[in-house]
Amino acid sequence: MGGPITIHHLVDGRDRFFFFFGYQGQRQTATVTPPGTSVVSTYTPAELAGDFSNFQGAGPDPGVVTFLQSHPYYQSDPAKQSQAIIDPMKIDPVAQKYIAAGLLPTSRTGQFNPQAAAKDNVNQYLGKLDFYATRNDRISLTAGYNKEPIINPFFGANVPGFSAATTTWDYFGNIGYVKTITASTLNELHVTAQRWYQTAIPSSHPPNLAALGSRCNLTIPLGPRHCRSRAG
Repeated sequence: MGGPITIHHLVDGRDRFFFFFGYQGQRQTATVTPPGTSVVSTYTPAELAGDFSNFQGAGPDPGVVTFLQSHPYYQSDPAKQSQAIIDPMKIDPVAQKYIAAGLLPTSRTGQFNPQAAAKDNVNQYLGKLDFYATRNDRISLTAGYNKEPIINPFFGANVPGFSAATTTWDYFGNIGYVKTITASTLNELHVTAQRWYQTAIPSSHPPNLAALGSRCNLTIPLGPRHCRSRAG
């Protein structure tokens, strides 16, 4: 919207003083998948508990069988070794806390289709003032503001639970002066300032390393996904 600015007995803006204001907004919510990812291989609930006796629906996992037979500490029963069943009491304590915290997704088939809600909301404002000081002198002031908060549900992993809130701000201002010197000669002066910045912070807060019992030396406490621990 826009038009002349008129203040009774003070300013008659019908042919000298004008304003303009514009707004544009967006509210977008969508169900998305991780970029470049449609299916994630993961554990079944039984496998997460150490039972690999039906690996991919084809019987005991041969790799787990071989490992248990050469490392009987993790399963002392030969019958269970041959069925690829790990003693759940021998699962590392850090890994057990990862599992208890729900950091490892499971699916009945071992294939997981990650989906989560994403948001992208935008608010844009534009304002402009034009002042004709004389027939030959026009001064204009333009200011703009943009803010765009985005929720990215797959910021730190390709499964839900590791999201981030990213916000972008953009400000700008412009002062212009147009001088009509002759019917064929103009002089224009424009001064513009702009500021742009962005923040991206985790919006989900999984357990920190200390809560998982990990002694990993990490300087940024952004959660377990940033550190390789014994649970790996």
